[in-house]
This record gives sequence, C-alpha cells and structure tokens, in this order.
Amino acid sequence: MSIAGSVAASATAEVAELRTRLAEAEAALDAIRSGASDAFVGETGGVFHRTGSEKPYVTFFGAMNEGGATLDGSGAILHGNPRFAAMIGRSIDALRGTSFLSCVAPESRSRVAELMANEATAACEVSLDGPSGMLPVRLSIKTVDTDRQRFRCVVATDLSEHAKVEAELRDAIARQREADIQLRQSEHDLRSMVANLQAMVEAERKHVAREVHDELGQILTALRMETSLLQRELQGQPAPQARVNEMLLQIEGMFKTVRSIAGSLRPSTLDLGLVPAIEWLAEDFEKRWKIDCVLDIDPREIQASDAYATAVFRIIQESLTNVARHAQASSVSISLRHAQDRLQLEIHDNGRGFGHDKEPTSGFGVIGMRERVKELGGVLNVRSAAGKGTDIVIDLPMATVAM
Repeated sequence: MSIAGSVAASATAEVAELRTRLAEAEAALDAIRSGASDAFVGETGGVFHRTGSEKPYVTFFGAMNEGGATLDGSGAILHGNPRFAAMIGRSIDALRGTSFLSCVAPESRSRVAELMANEATAACEVSLDGPSGMLPVRLSIKTVDTDRQRFRCVVATDLSEHAKVEAELRDAIARQREADIQLRQSEHDLRSMVANLQAMVEAERKHVAREVHDELGQILTALRMETSLLQRELQGQPAPQARVNEMLLQIEGMFKTVRSIAGSLRPSTLDLGLVPAIEWLAEDFEKRWKIDCVLDIDPREIQASDAYATAVFRIIQESLTNVARHAQASSVSISLRHAQDRLQLEIHDNGRGFGHDKEPTSGFGVIGMRERVKELGGVLNVRSAAGKGTDIVIDLPMATVAM
C-alpha cells in the first residue's frame, strides 16, 4: 500500500469514529433532555449531570399546555416541548437547530425579530406558521444569562380557542342586541296597535253614544208628546188616565237610562272640553257611589285635542272606578295643574291603601292607565301604604296637549 493510500484509510477511520462519538453524544444529550438519564461520564472522567432541581423543571417543561422553546444567542432552536412541536407541525428533532423566525408567520417575523433583539422580557400577539395555516398566539420572550452562554426562553400561548370563545361571545352579544331590538320593536308595534285600537274604540263609543242619544232620544220625545196628548184626551176618566200617567213615568225613566248609557259610552261634556268633562265625571261618581269627590283644577281652561282630552278623561275615570271597587274610601280628591310645559294630575283617596307586596300593578285597570300615559309620553307613579290611602301621580308633556 502506498503512503497516500494509508493516509486516506486512516482519515476515513477517524471520520467514522468521530461520527460514532458525535451520535453517542447527541443520544446522551437527548437522554438528559428527555429525563431518561441524569448524567453521563466523558472521556476525561468528568461527569456531566443535571441537578436534582432541574429534572422536575424539564418534566414540567415537557408537560406544559403552552408551547415552549429555548433558543441560543442567534435565535436557533435548542429544544422545544411537545406542545410547541404540535403548534408548528414538526418534530422536536426537526426543529432543533432551525431559526425560530422560520416558525413565525411571515407578516409577524419583523415584530418578533425586534422583540428578540431587545434583551428585556417582552410579549406580543403574533401568528405562528402552523400545519393548518396561521395560528394566533401570545408570545413571551425572556433572555437568560448563564456562566457559559446566553439563551432565550420562549412561551407560546394558543389564542385560537380564546379567539373562538371571543367570536362566540361577540355573536351571542350581537344576537342579544338583535333580540333586544326586535323586542323593543315588538313593544312599539304592540303599543301602536293598542293605541290604534283605543282610538277605534273611542270613535265607536262616540258614534254609538250619539246614535243612542239622538235616535232613541227622538223616539222617546215623540212618545212623550203623544202620551201627553192622550193624557189630555182622557181627562175625566180616572182609570185610563192613571195608566197614561204610568206610561209617562216610564218614558221619563227611559230618558234617564238613555242619557246614562250615552254618558257611559262617551259623555257629551267632552265636546265642551276637558275640565267640563271632569266636573261631570266627579258629579256622576258622587251620585253613583256616594263617595265625596273634590276637584282642584287650575287653570279652569285647559286647551287639549279631542284625543288627548279623552285619554286624560279615561285615566281619571279608571282611577275613580278602582277607588269605588277596591279602596273602601269615603272621599277622593282630584288635582289637575297646567304649568309651563307640563300637565300634572294627582288622584288621592283616603281608603285602605296597600303594602308594596300587594301593589296592583298587574290589574288591567292599572295596565290600561299606564299604557294611556305612555301613549301620551308621560309617567305614572302609584304611592300607597296600608291604611293611609293611595296616590296616583301622573306627569304629562304639554307639547302633546297643544295638538
């Protein structure tokens, strides 16, 4: 064998031996990193081992739910835990030695490089280049100095679940807002429908009241005239005349009944204005229920549209009906004030009242009053105490009065 051949063979053998030793060293390092081994002995007899406090740390590092990696001074990956490898979609062995920036989405690399150039602890939200595309993470970077080298610890927290929860929360909030809008619209539509229905009912009441008053009134008037003539013709005949007198009394009773029915449907005094209608209502209430009704109205002239006057009249009428049916009162007072741009109405009775746990807010009478007040843009408050009567206080805008 020539000298050149001997040198070549020797070099080949040395290379093979070096490769074998390098593989053994890498295997030993992997064993230490994974926790399978705590130490190994070098050729010089030196023992390279991990301290007792480091082994639990490595175990914890491997079991972290966040992705974790250690980088050398140049930003190359020294080690990573399984979670980090899963985020990138590559094995730990394949990642070792590669630049960490290669794992970052292209649009986020400049931001990460800027943070890595800063030795201080830093954090930011970026995207990693995951196996299924962009993976949003919160990246925390900390520089650590040891006696022999400087390296960086990187922790990546997956934000995709956070983003999913936030998206679901935003969707839920959007759906709730849409439901609230629909509910408010439904309430508005319902109130509009009720207001329209009330207007139709009032119009029909007005029509029927006039028909009853005019048509039946004319018929009864004719009957009374004919009966009066017959009474004259029967003078001197006691028995027939007594029967005619009875007929006249019945006709007069029918007149009162017709007026009462027409007034219940819609009092004709409403055509004269709000104040005359309230005065008629108070007088009729006293006669019917034998309960004193005191009025305090200022000023005496309150200009209001027919619809507005009718609504206020119905509110007072419903209040008095509640007093008669439930309050066991001996007197009731009605105060009506027209000041500046407001109309204040207060109805007080000296009846039995009620406690807060028995407030009649669910009765159709109170509900009807509240809806009428809302329709006029006002506010209704009920104040009461057991044994101390009840106050109904209503505040209405005058802008509506002047319609």
